[in-house]
Amino acid sequence: MSRWNFRVLKKDDLFAIHSVYYDEDGEIVGWNRHPDPVIDEDLDYLKTQLTLMLEATEKEVIDLDAMAKESES
Repeated sequence: MSRWNFRVLKKDDLFAIHSVYYDEDGEIVGWNRHPDPVIDEDLDYLKTQLTLMLEATEKEVIDLDAMAKESES
């Protein structure tokens, strides 16, 4: 079973929050192409999402440019 969380991704010197997906070993297997929107009809849900996104800023930034260079090696 895979899992996900919000993470800060960096590409071309820009930072954004995306949903990132992991395999059973905790390795990144993918992420949403576009940053996650902060929009919902339920205010409590919106608050929860914002809290999780804020927590993502405390984790290591995922540098997509560096990942691309690693995969070329």
